[in-house]
Amino acid sequence: MRNWINKYNSGSLESLSKKLKNNKYTSEFKLSVIQYRQINNTTLRETAEHFNLVNGSMIYKWEKTYLERDLSGLEDKRGRPKKNMTKSNKKSKTNTPINESEREELIKLREENRLLKIKIVYEKKLQALLLE
Repeated sequence: MRNWINKYNSGSLESLSKKLKNNKYTSEFKLSVIQYRQINNTTLRETAEHFNLVNGSMIYKWEKTYLERDLSGLEDKRGRPKKNMTKSNKKSKTNTPINESEREELIKLREENRLLKIKIVYEKKLQALLLE
């Protein structure tokens, strides 16, 4: 009952309606949810209600996966993979492993991208506060 009252107070009657399940979310959306939670220091439930998600446990899984496997872990791997039927793509697939310097640069660039995304979210939040 308390949850219903909190939902009503936070978002009117629309927030009380049953949310759809089995939605596919992009890795960028998942990352923005994780960053929103980190920046605003909200609970899983508050974050789920803010983004109109089914529950907070989904966000917890996203955070855990992101910490373990970075942004690639947030990609949705459900369903059958798409086939690329062009011959040129079949020939150009060479599985050459990356060397150590490339790996270090990739890690550095991923971290830089993550920080820039956090900065963008923070600046949007700050701009929204200034406009109020």
